[in-house]
Amino acid sequence: MTQTHRPFTFDEMIGQKGIINEMKKRSKTMNFPEVMILSGPSGLGKTSLAYIIAAIINDPDPIINVDGTKSPNIKSESTKQIRNESFNRDTKLYDASSMGKVDVLALKQKIASPAMIDKNKIVIIDEAQELTKSGKGVVLELLEKKRKGTYIILCTMAIDSFETAVKSRGSLYNFRPSNSEIVAEYLFNLSKEFDLPDTPEIEEFFIKGIFMIAENCDGSIRMAIQNFERCMIGEFYTERQIEQEFSIISNEKLSDLVLKLANKDSSCIKDIKQFGSKDFFYKALKTLNSAYLYLSTGYISQSWKKQLAERLRDKNIEFILKKFLEVDAGIYFKEDLFMFNLATILKKEEVKKVNIRQKPTRIKV
Repeated sequence: MTQTHRPFTFDEMIGQKGIINEMKKRSKTMNFPEVMILSGPSGLGKTSLAYIIAAIINDPDPIINVDGTKSPNIKSESTKQIRNESFNRDTKLYDASSMGKVDVLALKQKIASPAMIDKNKIVIIDEAQELTKSGKGVVLELLEKKRKGTYIILCTMAIDSFETAVKSRGSLYNFRPSNSEIVAEYLFNLSKEFDLPDTPEIEEFFIKGIFMIAENCDGSIRMAIQNFERCMIGEFYTERQIEQEFSIISNEKLSDLVLKLANKDSSCIKDIKQFGSKDFFYKALKTLNSAYLYLSTGYISQSWKKQLAERLRDKNIEFILKKFLEVDAGIYFKEDLFMFNLATILKKEEVKKVNIRQKPTRIKV
């Protein structure tokens, strides 16, 4: 489904509203930057947008919409090849995971010549963060020289792995994760393609399941579609089935566990270990951070987090957060330390012993 539902017009893109609006306006006059750097986490549509832009640039007869914006014409041979990912014409896709310094320099020579079949020569370098260190070193040479009728689109998940000079050689577009409401709405529309029976399980899927998938895909449309497809094929519709199959937890259950932790209810340990201590740690940490931010500043992004924060208002949330933050040093998850810190949080306060001075007992000798 990630392939069959890959967007191929600006209107089909999910999220990235600001970037899409700019590209729509640029399509009216075909004024696209010669070098574009699309940066952001996986699954947000960087490569899909690169395909759309490349198709419009090289389409001899693009579709002109009512508002004057352009869309790829699927009848055009150049557009067909891009959509089918064949790239046998003047639009080329390169996977940077297999490229080094020599490959980048060779590419520099290849694009020196003009387009042979299409109007322009377009180079899409995907997964650019995977370039070797020496390869990244010569990317600047590839980008800095302007070539008439040549466009370069760099897609990367880690723009900070490149030198500042590379970032300044093109128009940088930062892709951000889509919020769960947008993802859930997309999945709901996607479900209309399936002939789902009217059963209590399906009803639960629409009430809870879709939102569980949307909440736990980290803003990645691709991951959301993959998990949604698995639900459709495997018939995982209920909250319990989705929790077990994808090792995810509903907002309701996450809130319940966090509250139990704050109330020093040790029964939460069993549920945390069953769900997975690592998965619980990262989700609870994010939730606790949101709650603390709300209690400190009044800002919060989602209503369920606000409700949880209000219930945590009288708890020692700062102490719990500090114990969570001791666990992850940014390298790996320390499970033993996390379980120790959980025990520290749940530890009952010791009752202070009161020394009562007793009268000495007289002993008859």
